Amino acid sequence: MACHPCVVRVSCVQNKHATLILSAGALAMARQDNSFFVAFLTSLIVSIGTTLVMYFVVLPRLAPYSRMKSNTVSQQTVPKLEGLQLSQAKLLLKGMNLQLGLAGQKNGPKPAGTILSHMPEQGSPIKRGGEVKVVISLGPKAPKKRPETPPAPQKVKVPSVRNMHIRKAKQKVKDAGLIVGRIIYGYDEDISPNWVLRQSPRAGRMVEKGSKVKITINKE
Repeated sequence: MACHPCVVRVSCVQNKHATLILSAGALAMARQDNSFFVAFLTSLIVSIGTTLVMYFVVLPRLAPYSRMKSNTVSQQTVPKLEGLQLSQAKLLLKGMNLQLGLAGQKNGPKPAGTILSHMPEQGSPIKRGGEVKVVISLGPKAPKKRPETPPAPQKVKVPSVRNMHIRKAKQKVKDAGLIVGRIIYGYDEDISPNWVLRQSPRAGRMVEKGSKVKITINKE
């Protein structure tokens, strides 16, 4: 039996609507042949069923995977930056399409310019183009200088210059590392003029080097 000319067209468009266009003439001729009509109807039902299954079953199940792939592409994981130099961290983040920001600086045991911490932390999700803020080291804190303790003043013994001429007395005081201070006059008829009657501090006393010794001499 020769096939009857008929036109059956089934088209699915992206807006998920199925449009069935049947030629009126072909449908009239198909009804004249029951076997052909049954085959046509069966094919039509299968086509409609397949479309419905795709629309209501398959596509909804594929949607989460599509969103997951999109999220995976748009997000990164923050790498470990602690211990890296600032220049190394910048290069690493640049290769991941991430930005580096400075959160602060502080003294630490690491050399200057070393990253001590960062936010977000290692392993945290971050969007492409996001910023990772770091805290960098200023290097170890310099120890405080202790104030220098001045050396203890040197002590010297005051020499005895009593009953000594003034010229000799002055030299003896100078040789001991002391200075002749005020010279005053007294009187003792038993002592020759310009000889030392008294001294202050007294002989044998320990005083700071450079101290003054006051001398009393007999007037003429």
